[in-house]
Amino acid sequence: MCLPEQVEPGLSGKTEYNFYILKYFIEEECDCGQPEYCLSNCCDPTTCKLYSNATCATGSCCDLETCTVRPISYPCRSVQDSQCDLPETCDGDSEWCPVDTYKHDGTECTNIEQGYCYEGKCNTHSSQCQLIWVWRMEQRSQMICVTKTATISV
Repeated sequence: MCLPEQVEPGLSGKTEYNFYILKYFIEEECDCGQPEYCLSNCCDPTTCKLYSNATCATGSCCDLETCTVRPISYPCRSVQDSQCDLPETCDGDSEWCPVDTYKHDGTECTNIEQGYCYEGKCNTHSSQCQLIWVWRMEQRSQMICVTKTATISV
């Protein structure tokens, strides 16, 4: 952290002191910790400013070798479910990967059997039932799901 060794003289109250400390955080461009522990090629640990050749110092869309933002369409987050999750790529402007996106909840998908996307995953009746009965052994939970389903559908 790049806080000053001494606080400005004349600060009288907690509000003034908090404003003074906040000012240092706002002015930081990066923060790699104490100089003796900083491993960044992009961030000056004594000033918490980017080195002159750097445009970023953190984030999955920052190339930490060159200290530059990765190009547009560079993959920054892998797909977790090939049917319901969507890949995220860098936008070429930010060092941060965009928010995780996925297909709309309720989109049809197939995971051995018919299912529907929910929060980026293909959920089927069987997978949901087994999740509910997860405290039982897997084979047992499959049997419970078959029994419960047969009972409900009668």
